[in-house]
Amino acid sequence: MKRTVRNALQLLAVSGVLAGGTMVATSPAHAALPDVSCGTVTSADTTAAVQLNQQLTGSLRNAMNAYRMSCARAIVNTVRANGLPQQAEVIAITTAVVESTLRNNPNMEDHDSVGLFQQRASWGTTAQRLDPATTTRKFISAMLSTYPNNTWQSKSIGEVCQGVQQSAYPSLYQGQAADAQKIVNAIGQSPAIPVGMTGFASADFNGDGKTDLAAVDAATGKMYLYPGTGVGTFGERSLIGTGWDTVSNVTPGDFNGDGKIDLAAVNTANGNLYVYPGNGAGAFGTPWLAGTGWNNLDHLIGGDFNGDGKSDIAAVGTADGNLYVYPGNGAGSFAAPINAGTGWNIMRDLIGGDFNADGKSDIAAVQAPQGSTGDMYFYPGTGQNTFGNRTSIGTGW
Repeated sequence: MKRTVRNALQLLAVSGVLAGGTMVATSPAHAALPDVSCGTVTSADTTAAVQLNQQLTGSLRNAMNAYRMSCARAIVNTVRANGLPQQAEVIAITTAVVESTLRNNPNMEDHDSVGLFQQRASWGTTAQRLDPATTTRKFISAMLSTYPNNTWQSKSIGEVCQGVQQSAYPSLYQGQAADAQKIVNAIGQSPAIPVGMTGFASADFNGDGKTDLAAVDAATGKMYLYPGTGVGTFGERSLIGTGWDTVSNVTPGDFNGDGKIDLAAVNTANGNLYVYPGNGAGAFGTPWLAGTGWNNLDHLIGGDFNGDGKSDIAAVGTADGNLYVYPGNGAGSFAAPINAGTGWNIMRDLIGGDFNADGKSDIAAVQAPQGSTGDMYFYPGTGQNTFGNRTSIGTGW
């Protein structure tokens, strides 16, 4: 894309002055829109920004902050999710430093350019260009198309950036490459989920539109939230609460109808079902009793199995192996169970979701009797507390 003089000045003005010491003043005709979020800003972003401000020598010297780090992390995680080597991460970060100073800018200061890479309208819709994962994938795709057969790996960082962006100021890129490498190094790898975690539940617990993981450390009983990045990795975990080693069969759903994801779990001592109300920001309030006798059930999964828009729970009876649906009332409790099928005692690892995108909650599960090859099956939901004929997804699960 073509860059205007105004965009070039923006890069040089990050610290408030041009190379010659002249102040840069802007007088927009209307109030500028705020920068768009790149995802959850973590304490690790803050720490990394402080450290980088002592290391960077280019245009972001003393200008890194936690928000810019979150944008850099979103770019890097997307590149990694596409299976490209670190050099691609550095190229993408170098470009974003020059184009936007790592700000997800919606203000179209250079014609109709927006976002981290200041991509023009020909690159996609405004929403696409302001989505960190989508705009990064567009940049990667253009890079691979411009330099087929991995020829980009034998070029200088600045040359590749210019080849993709077609900037009016090609010399700006290479000078930021060293700082881009430092930023990539500071991001490191996505935090690993430690061995010994159990009680996994997946949903958008913090309300950022990305699927997170909640999991319990079996050794300490502490539950942690692993925020999803939206590109297959997870951010720094945060503590949800303690004492979760006394519950089992944790499952998510909006059980009280407030639009926020809750957790339901069975107390292993008394068999009571409790609902822990989510606050939409990754934390949970005081639980309430939602039912008794749930110690006779296993494999709890949340979903709207009867199509009434309220979260239900499906579970397998430990005595008879039948699948039961407990219709939720949208107020935190459940009606009498409905028998939804037999023979589920040979299934394990049940998980709910709309896997065929028909708007109805389905179930996927692994068949695991003695001697089984671990076949996974898909059970399409009918939206009427029953499931259609299963189909095989694959073996070796």
